[in-house]
This record gives sequence, C-alpha cells and structure tokens, in this order.
Amino acid sequence: MNTKQFGQIIESRFVFECAKRGLTVSQPIGDNAPYDFIVDIEGKLIRVQCKSMRKRKHQYVAETHKKVGHKRSEKRSYIGLCDWFFLYNYEDDVFAYIEVEAVGTAVCFTKIEDIISVNTRQRVLEDYQSFLS
Repeated sequence: MNTKQFGQIIESRFVFECAKRGLTVSQPIGDNAPYDFIVDIEGKLIRVQCKSMRKRKHQYVAETHKKVGHKRSEKRSYIGLCDWFFLYNYEDDVFAYIEVEAVGTAVCFTKIEDIISVNTRQRVLEDYQSFLS
C-alpha cells in the first residue's frame, strides 16, 4: 500500500468517527489547505488535519509538523493553520484526537495496559479518543 492509500484510509476513518457522533464534516476542494476537514460542532468550525501514527515498541508516535522547503527538509508547525489532529494507526486500528497547540513537532501515546510506571509523564492513548475532550 502506498502513502496516498494510507492517507485515504486515515481520512475515511476520521469521517466514520465523525458520522458515528452525528457531526457534519466538510472537505476543502483541492489539496492546498493546511487541513483535511472542517467539522461543524454546534456552529463552531474546527479545522482538522489527519496524520498517521507509527508503533514503536509500546508507544504510538505521530509527526505533527509540515515538511516544507527544498527537498521538504524544513519542519513547520501547524499552529494557526488547523485546530486539531486526528491521528490513526491502521495496523492496530487505534486513533487519537489532540489539539494542535498541545504538541510540538511530534506526539507520543501509550496504551494504558502498556504503561510501566505511574510516575511517568506519558500521554495515555485512551484519554485522547474523544473529539474536543
């Protein structure tokens, strides 16, 4: 499967999750917008960027930046360009929602059953599975 197909799966899963919640979803025409969808939540329009999560050992990691510039080598934040990320791991069928302003250039989640120590500052995946929570 190529990256375009993975992107379509991630976006389809996001639309599915919104439909389950009765949310209205719109998609910009073309691929020039810095977000993939607009969600209408009680009259407020939320811009959402969909990204994939990779599994590394017991954690899920997503790069939460745009690659721009010569050979796409420069990392640029999505702050001000979209409001939320929808992050999805196809292999394990797990997802997370997180506000753009809550992350830097990458974000990491751990499933609750994989947390080794309660003293760590880990994001628990299950705490990020409700939109706008």
